Amino acid sequence: MSNQFTWTDETVKQFARVYAAGTRGKYKKAKKIDDKLSVFKQVGPAVSSKTPKRGRPSTTLLVDTGSFLDWYFTHDVMRDFVKDHAIPHMLFTKGRFWIRIQELMDACGYLPVDVVHESMRKNVKLDENEEVDLSYYTTFKFVKP
Repeated sequence: MSNQFTWTDETVKQFARVYAAGTRGKYKKAKKIDDKLSVFKQVGPAVSSKTPKRGRPSTTLLVDTGSFLDWYFTHDVMRDFVKDHAIPHMLFTKGRFWIRIQELMDACGYLPVDVVHESMRKNVKLDENEEVDLSYYTTFKFVKP
């Protein structure tokens, strides 16, 4: 049986998000595109909030919306926000800009424990970097504190 990685439209999109997110989370040591690609193929694509992994029960992570937005917009993720989300283009062509919170989360590549809703912080599943293990959760629900 081959362990060959299979590319789909969805995995290509997920890798593009990983690449654009910089060197964070599982990709901290991956400075070059080939390094990120190697890690991506080893750890597999992130679990989508829309498609649970087959063969295991759904697992929901409650994310504190306010804490997530505060972290996202004060973190270095903001550095490339305007460029990554084509804000000038959208403002010029559509006259407005919008983004779904799921798109923000997909662009991050990792989550610190502080953005997890306080009711889940003690039992949240962490990865080897002491960040939220995104591959463990099948659903991400944004809630108010």
